[in-house]
Amino acid sequence: MRRARLALLAGSIAAMAVAVVVSAQQTKPAKPMQIEKVKDGLYVIRGPFNPCAPNGCGGGYGDDGLLHEAGDVAVRVTSEGLPG
Repeated sequence: MRRARLALLAGSIAAMAVAVVVSAQQTKPAKPMQIEKVKDGLYVIRGPFNPCAPNGCGGGYGDDGLLHEAGDVAVRVTSEGLPG
């Protein structure tokens, strides 16, 4: 009985160690950030885009296999640079 408890404890510790290592690894996005020109002096920075779940993505972008997360940023560029 004591041996079984010790084996269970060792297995639990090993499983937790593997989980920590796997969760600490950085995953590369499926598609990097991209800059889209809206009009002269106005740009939108989008991304990064991550792969969808196996059942696909929904939403206004259709299902292109990438998860489009909220958080796009609009940038206005003037002759003086970026406004402060």
